[in-house]
Parts: sequence; structure tokens; C-alpha cells
Amino acid sequence: MNVASTIELPVYAVRVYYADTDAGGVAHHTAYLRWFEAARSEWQCAVGCSARELQDIYGVALAVVDATLHYRKPAALDERLLARGNVSAASRCSLLVSQTLMRNETPLAAAEFRLACVNVATQRPAPLPDALMAALSHETCRTRYDMKTGILAGRAFTA
Repeated sequence: MNVASTIELPVYAVRVYYADTDAGGVAHHTAYLRWFEAARSEWQCAVGCSARELQDIYGVALAVVDATLHYRKPAALDERLLARGNVSAASRCSLLVSQTLMRNETPLAAAEFRLACVNVATQRPAPLPDALMAALSHETCRTRYDMKTGILAGRAFTA
């Protein structure tokens, strides 16, 4: 089944910390993966399907099975950035998520992730829980975070 329309993830605020950088004060390439993961995790929490809830209630987890990153411009120490993204497709057992890391209106990196739903006990593919599929509707998302701004409460700041 495909998502009827693209579902936007809430905007996730990122600050580039010293631990995220190399000796030159530029963000290390692995930091981008952590920031994108954190943004997806915040979305899951916002729609009531945190990683812990998926494991404890449904016995499943979302595993990254494919990741493509394109680095465009470097991020630097102490910069404030925004991670934006959307879920563009969903099948019985997977999601396709596209994300962009922005400095103001300038894209620094773009990524696409295929997330597979797996049974935590068997590590085999499993259907996405109904609660997560319901979260892919605008109505459900609207009740969890501000769809106008796409920002989770307490996470916003001016980049």
C-alpha cells in the first residue's frame, strides 16, 4: 500500500556539538546519520509509536536496510540546523523516508532511508503495526504536532 500523499515529519532542531566535528570544526559525516535518526525517532514518538513502544507492545523494530546520503555543504561547530523529512511510501513491511538537513534555507545534506519492520525475536520481516499505519494519515499526525509549522513542542528554535 502506498501513502496517499507525502507525510511530513516534524522539523527537528540540531546543534553541531564539538563531539560531532573533526579537528577542523567541520561536522563528521557520521553525525548526519545520527541527526537523521534522531529526527525519525522524534516523529515516531510524536505519533505514539516510539521505538520502545514498537518493541514492547508489537514486538517489532524499524531497521534501516538501505541508506543513501548526498553531502552538499559542510556543517560547522555550533551551527543550528534543521532536519526536515517526509514519509513518501509505505508497503506492508517497510517505509521510505526522505530527509534534508538545512542551514536556514540552504540544504547541507539529503538522505533517503528504507526502513524495514522486523520481528525483534526472529529478525524476520513483519507487517507494520496498525498504529504506525494510522500515524501515516494527516488526521493522526495533526493531533500529535503542529502540522502548520511541523515543529514538535519544545524543540523549535531559530536556525
